[in-house]
Amino acid sequence: MRLTTLLENIDQTFEQVIDSLVNKTLISFKVNATSINPEEHSQIVSIAAYVVDPMKGEELASFDEEVRLTRKVQYQISQEDRTGDEMIGSISIRDMLNAADYDIENSDDNPNQEMDMLMRFKALVDSYKSRAVLIVHNADFAMRHLDTAYGLDGVKGIPVIDTLKFTRTYMMPILHILAGQNHSQAIRMLGELKNSASPTLHDLGRALHIKVVRSGRASTSAIEVRRLTKIFMGMIGFLYKNRELYNSDEYMNLDPARDKYQLPEPSEPSELPADL
Repeated sequence: MRLTTLLENIDQTFEQVIDSLVNKTLISFKVNATSINPEEHSQIVSIAAYVVDPMKGEELASFDEEVRLTRKVQYQISQEDRTGDEMIGSISIRDMLNAADYDIENSDDNPNQEMDMLMRFKALVDSYKSRAVLIVHNADFAMRHLDTAYGLDGVKGIPVIDTLKFTRTYMMPILHILAGQNHSQAIRMLGELKNSASPTLHDLGRALHIKVVRSGRASTSAIEVRRLTKIFMGMIGFLYKNRELYNSDEYMNLDPARDKYQLPEPSEPSELPADL
C-alpha cells in the first residue's frame, strides 16, 4: 500500500498524536496470510476492517472477507501433511491458517479470489482517503503483505498507527511511572500485559477490561478489529487522563532499560483451584 506510518517518528508527542486524529475516520483492520514473510509466495487469505467516527463513536462501515486457497497453497499444505516438513520455517501453513480460524477443508466452496478481495478493500479505504487513519496491531506483518500484493497499484498517503508501537512508545512508559507511584490500576495493567514490550491484543484487552461479544456470522478477525478499535480508543482515553505525565521530570528522565517497573513475583497458590 506504500502507506505512511504515523508513529515512525517516536519523537512525536502524545499531544501531536491526538491532534492528528481530530476529524479523522479510523479504519481498524487485520490481514491473515499463509506465511509470515510475503517474499515466500504467501497468499493473503482474509481481511477484516471496521470503520468508525471516533468523535461520534459511530460505526460507518465494516469489511469481512476471505478467499479460496490457490492450487499452489493447497499443494504446499498437502506436501506438509505428507512429509511433515514445515515449508515456511517454524510455523506451517496449516498453523497460520488455523490461527486465522480459516476453514481449510471447505476452501473450494469459497468463490472469492485474492485480488478481487484486495481491490474491494482498497475501494473501502479510498472512500475515506482524505480523512482516514488506519489502525493495525503489528503493522510490519500487515503492511509488508499488502505492499507486496498491491505493488504500485495500492493506496498511497494514508497514515497508519501501529498499536504495538503505540503501546511501546506511549503506554508502557506512563504505566511504569504510575506503577512506581504505587498506582494500583497501573500495576494491575502491567501484570495483565506481562510487563512486555510486545503485548498481544488479548493482553491489551484484559488490561483495559475490553471485551467484544461475537454476533451473527462475524468471523474471528471481524471480532478482533472491533476489539482493536475499542483497545486503541481505551488507550487514548487512559493516556489523555494522565497526559500531564508526558511533561513530568519522571518522563523526561525515563530510561526504559533502567527504570522499568519490576512486577512482584506471583505467590504460589497453596491449593489448586477447584475448577482445575
